[in-house]
Amino acid sequence: NNWGMFGLLTWLPLYLNRELGYDLQGSSFVTILPSIFGIVCAALAGGLADELCSKGWDLTGVRRISQSIAFVVPAVCLGLLGTVDLGDNSSAAPIVLLVLAVGFSSFSYAGLYSSHIDLNAKYAGLVNGMSTSVGAVAGTLANVYCGNTLASTSSWGQ
Repeated sequence: NNWGMFGLLTWLPLYLNRELGYDLQGSSFVTILPSIFGIVCAALAGGLADELCSKGWDLTGVRRISQSIAFVVPAVCLGLLGTVDLGDNSSAAPIVLLVLAVGFSSFSYAGLYSSHIDLNAKYAGLVNGMSTSVGAVAGTLANVYCGNTLASTSSWGQ
């Protein structure tokens, strides 16, 4: 999750500018749309997880479904983003795909991030901190990977 999030936070403004022709000064609203939808999806995911648990679903199953949504939907959206025809800069498809990718990645709050307390309530903070640290390293490496890939291929479709 951090791999994609750190990469998008760093590279989204440049992508919007270079590939889609957005003015970085005037496109601040477009750059926050994914985060706003992410907040909405996080609340939706939490409510949905609670509802499923109250209907008797297994907690582990609810966590797995939530995390699967958080991985699969963004992967599909970002994969499709590489295939979108950018010849017409007025196309909303890239923005919609980015918004959906970031938004649905927020389902991890009902999956991965909630599971720490399920594993051990006493040490949930410590376990969360350790797993988040490992994720931050992966997220940092994502920026290096994206930068090197962009420099070597000059293509956002990679």
